[in-house]
Amino acid sequence: MNMIVFLFLLPLLAIVSASILYRHNGKHEIMKFDLVQFVYAFVLMPLVFVWMKSFIFVSFKQQLNLGLSVTELFVVDTVFSTMFLFISAFVVIHSLTKSFDLRRVRDPLYDIFSHSEFFHQMLSHLAIYMGVALMMTGFALINLWVPFEIEIEHAAFYGVMGLAFLTGIVGFLAIWKYEAPSAMFMRIMKLLIGFCFVLHGIGYLVSDVSFKPTYSAYWFSSFAFLAMVMMAVFAERREPDPEPRWLKRLPFKLNWRKGMYYWRFAWKQLAKVKS
Repeated sequence: MNMIVFLFLLPLLAIVSASILYRHNGKHEIMKFDLVQFVYAFVLMPLVFVWMKSFIFVSFKQQLNLGLSVTELFVVDTVFSTMFLFISAFVVIHSLTKSFDLRRVRDPLYDIFSHSEFFHQMLSHLAIYMGVALMMTGFALINLWVPFEIEIEHAAFYGVMGLAFLTGIVGFLAIWKYEAPSAMFMRIMKLLIGFCFVLHGIGYLVSDVSFKPTYSAYWFSSFAFLAMVMMAVFAERREPDPEPRWLKRLPFKLNWRKGMYYWRFAWKQLAKVKS
């Protein structure tokens, strides 16, 4: 009964909210978005997505006794979700360009390029990288409480862990390759990498995890973040060489002395806390 009430009330509330908010179009901003357009794209659209998935779930739940398999329900949900992703992408594009237009109407000489660079540079990159890192960490921690029912050879499992370590290196280089307009970007990303790695460590301490394929998602993510932490601590940018040898073709070099620097820094901070 509560689900039925939710299915009827949510679209009504969304329509009423959209009508009320429209009066404030062009009056306020949040994160360089017009406030109304931001709410449309990042509040109302997710709510509509949840409502429509709930509607599909309730509708098809009634059809389970007609012989629909789990695979068929999964296909329906996947097709709907993919279509909605395309729709929401265009809603975000519309909201962004509408925000540009509202600023242009208020100030015909407004620099739209610098406005768009705000989204193109740090904001979008931080959202993408942080989202991927947090999703990986979330799946890893879920795997600690929901082990997979899979069996693979030990050699293949170790190979996957090696691939995970390589994935972490490549992932860090992808972050590093972005030439951010501010050094704050890499500081935030290094803090995020360290934070996610600490969450993996806490998950290991509070759970009964073992080094087996049943926890492959956790170990894959752990090895990837271990590689990223090592790169964040020891990697340095390599100066361009006109005739590099095969090793110097790598875009980084490892400076093990940096590890000692971070260790001394952490030790000093710990000593200050104790005193």
